[in-house]
Amino acid sequence: MAAVASTCSLPFREPTPFPGKVASSDRTQRCSFTTTFAHDARQGSDSDPSSSSSTSSSVIQHFLKRDYKWGFVSDIESVSIPKGLSKDTIRLISAKKREPPWLLEFRLHAYKQWLKMKEPRWSDNEYPTIDFQDYCYYSEPKQKEKNKSLDEVDPALLEVF
Repeated sequence: MAAVASTCSLPFREPTPFPGKVASSDRTQRCSFTTTFAHDARQGSDSDPSSSSSTSSSVIQHFLKRDYKWGFVSDIESVSIPKGLSKDTIRLISAKKREPPWLLEFRLHAYKQWLKMKEPRWSDNEYPTIDFQDYCYYSEPKQKEKNKSLDEVDPALLEVF
């Protein structure tokens, strides 16, 4: 491990007790910080960058494949629409939500614009292509008869919410 200490000078304006008034004086506040970074002495500037990349990739893959211990899971019966995104999907969701016609038109127009877009590739992040047709875009709890009090509500539902 190597440590680098740096000192910087930052302009610091004292707060004024009255809004809209200018502070009577400006002063410079000095701050210092230490940055610590790991450097393997065996790796010189000529080291193979792909080796560190493959190491970080294997760490990421290990992290992604582990069990999700903080998960949110509920066993509430639900009704879901089929996977996929299309104009028909948007119309179905809009009908289920009882949306006004102008909102449906807005959503259909947005979908039309979205179809024309290309996914940006300006970042160096690499991930698999997203298959937007492999997702369910609407799900709701299965409707049961109306309850008259909280005592009649499914305990699993009360536990979740």
